Amino acid sequence: MTPQMIANLPLSSGQTSGIRALATGSVATAPHQPVKNSGLCVASIPGLMYQFLLRKDGSLSFLFLSPNFGDFFELDAGAMDVDTETLVAMIHPDDRDYFYDSIKNSADALESWNWLGRFNLPSGEIKWLQWDAQPSRQANGNIFWNGLLVDVTSQQQLNDEVERLCFLLGVTERLQSTSDLYEIANFALTYLVQATHAAFGDVKVIERDAENWRSCWLTNYVSAQVIANFGERVVTEILTGLQKSADQDREFLGQVVQTGTTLVIEDYASHLEFSIDGCELPVGQIIMFPIPASDGTVLAVLTLHSNHPEPIQNSRIKEMVLAACRILGVRLEQAKSREELRQANIQLESAYDKLREQTQNLEQTLCELKQTQAQLIQSEKMSSLGSLVAGIAHEINNPVSFIHGNLPFARKYFQDLLFLLETYQKYGPQPGPEIEQLTEEIDIGYLREDLPRILTSIQTGSERIRDLVRCLRNFSRLDESELKKVNIHEGIENTLLLLNNRLKAQHWRPEIEVIKDYGNLPGVECYVSSLNQVFMNIISNAIEAVEESFATGYLDAKQNKGQIWIRSELKSGQISIAISDNGFGIPAALQSRLFDPFFTTKPVGKGTGLGLSISYRIVTEKHGGQLKCISAPGQNTEFVIQIPLKQIKMSQKWPPSAEIPA
Repeated sequence: MTPQMIANLPLSSGQTSGIRALATGSVATAPHQPVKNSGLCVASIPGLMYQFLLRKDGSLSFLFLSPNFGDFFELDAGAMDVDTETLVAMIHPDDRDYFYDSIKNSADALESWNWLGRFNLPSGEIKWLQWDAQPSRQANGNIFWNGLLVDVTSQQQLNDEVERLCFLLGVTERLQSTSDLYEIANFALTYLVQATHAAFGDVKVIERDAENWRSCWLTNYVSAQVIANFGERVVTEILTGLQKSADQDREFLGQVVQTGTTLVIEDYASHLEFSIDGCELPVGQIIMFPIPASDGTVLAVLTLHSNHPEPIQNSRIKEMVLAACRILGVRLEQAKSREELRQANIQLESAYDKLREQTQNLEQTLCELKQTQAQLIQSEKMSSLGSLVAGIAHEINNPVSFIHGNLPFARKYFQDLLFLLETYQKYGPQPGPEIEQLTEEIDIGYLREDLPRILTSIQTGSERIRDLVRCLRNFSRLDESELKKVNIHEGIENTLLLLNNRLKAQHWRPEIEVIKDYGNLPGVECYVSSLNQVFMNIISNAIEAVEESFATGYLDAKQNKGQIWIRSELKSGQISIAISDNGFGIPAALQSRLFDPFFTTKPVGKGTGLGLSISYRIVTEKHGGQLKCISAPGQNTEFVIQIPLKQIKMSQKWPPSAEIPA
């Protein structure tokens, strides 16, 4: 409110001239003397006392001023008497409207006049003054104001300091209570926008790489007054426009980033390339504050947008903003260090995971190499043995087949010769001495009886040899390495036939009895030669377990019999073959290593530790089944083989280089 506005106030005729006189400085002052009948010493009263009168005709004059009034305002007493406008002109420009409005309100309502504001003294000092006065209307229509003026600069400075400390304490509490950088920055920005009466505010983080830098918004805040005046939709459009004008801000940001100093941009609205129909952007100018790191580099920039920048440039407010920027800088630096540490930890964890994965791969590769080596060794042995067995079987088969095939003819020929001899004896009853002597030497009677038995024995032996040759050929199966549907019991029987000699009684133990409990199984699709090898390994181990139990005394040769049970059945589309023995059993500590390559409980020279390992891979990887051992000391041992009736080719799990040949 200006002096001209006061002069035009709609007051009563008596009031108008008086207030106008106060506004224009034409008020006459009374001589400096104590208030009559006050009973007080003016010098003893804190502050300054004053009294002025608004007459009915509208004239206004000071009736009393404290003696030190001029010294208080750094003015001569004469200047105060003559030109009161000087006093009004000393009021801070930001506080004048409030000053005039308060006078008007007091005059209209005859209410107490209370006003707090700043005065710019001639020396440059700024004083905060509290004016209080009580109006009263006299019977003649005049109005008196009796009041007291007090210097509250120290109190106001204390309030400002308390406000600053409260703000810094709030920021510090956020630092201690949360590690969320956004929350801390948003708290500081919200307070600063409100304290500086700014319209907008934002914090942009500066990100640097090897050659360039770029800015990105961390947070922004819009004052409640702007939202109330424009509405959230328009405010959103304004913020979007400000974000799009980031390229224009790059030049300004660059100055702050390079210099590390505050930058004030006047008439900022003229730089913007966007507008919103029907409203004037509430952005007059901006002030950019650097948020520094400990080494002086700029980590971020705090920007305040305002149409009233004077409070922001006020030293007290500016210092508060800079203090907040320093705190944010420390927090940003900590967050940056923590992020770098987090990224380093992530990289270390990633490297550790990769190293651990590589170690696991190397361990797995080493294990596979060991298994492959074992398989190659065993494969070579089995290949040589298979070829040898097949060759021997073939070579034996030819002469045995010749003998077996000619035995019926030989029997017939001998029978014919014996019949011819009997006929000669019948028709030539008196042989010569030489024939009789030869007959006695040959013992024709015994020859007649024994020769058929010899021929029968030869035929039985040839049949036994033919069976063994057939078993060897069936076991080796060199011509049947692919999947084939077979009778699984035939493979077990062939294995038992080949191991028959080991089942027979020895001088130190009785015969090992094989008890079979075969189920009704359909044809099983399998790799025949490989599965026969599994049967051979497990049944051989069962025989050795029984023999060791007799050797160690667990089984008594006079009281116990060695026994092996073979049981087969069909379960849920899988065949199950259980081979168990009545040996001592396997300790639990050793069972987890039974299928490891080169692990064996046999004495040196008695085993390689490859049989069960290869058997396990044949069953699990080549046939997609399971091989389990169920045992405990003193409770026998049972190996259970489970394979599906129909195979899915497992070539991806069984490399050809590691395949065990028939």
